[in-house]
Amino acid sequence: MHLNCVSCGRDVPGAVKIYRRDTCPYCHSDLHSCINCEFYDVKGYHQCRESSAEYIQEKEKANVCDYFRPLREKKSFIKKSEMARQKLEELFKKP
Repeated sequence: MHLNCVSCGRDVPGAVKIYRRDTCPYCHSDLHSCINCEFYDVKGYHQCRESSAEYIQEKEKANVCDYFRPLREKKSFIKKSEMARQKLEELFKKP
């Protein structure tokens, strides 16, 4: 079983259960965070596909969400700076 760290995109070996204070051994980012959850969806309500989950403001920080399910499949990993650049491009895009 493996877990993919969204911040660095690397597999975290031996990740069976993720606890609130667990961090990536490579980049030291929080693992129990919204952006590292299967339910995280930028286009969803509160950016979460789990309708019963409470709103969490800081998606990159560790949290205590009971619906957290570790991201186990590889997805396209986009760093914060790339996300910000995409948002700016969309904002200033010519029609």
